[in-house]
Amino acid sequence: MQTRESTTGESVHVINFDIQDNHEEATIGALHVVELCKKLEDCDDLDNELDEVLSEFEANNPERNLLHTICFY
Repeated sequence: MQTRESTTGESVHVINFDIQDNHEEATIGALHVVELCKKLEDCDDLDNELDEVLSEFEANNPERNLLHTICFY
C-alpha cells in the first residue's frame, strides 16, 4: 500500500497482528482477530476510538503484539 500512488488521500488503518506459524497459534490468533474486529466494528467513531480499543485489547491480551499505522490511500 505504501508504494501505491494516493488517489483520494483517505486514511486507512493498518493493523499487524503477530501470529506464530503453527496450527495452535493460528487457531488462537484467528479467535483474537475476530474479537478485535468485533470491537472495531462496534465503534461509532473509529478514528477517535481506535487507540482506546487497541490499548484495551493489548492490556487484555499481553501475549499478543499489535502494530498499528495509518496510511493514506
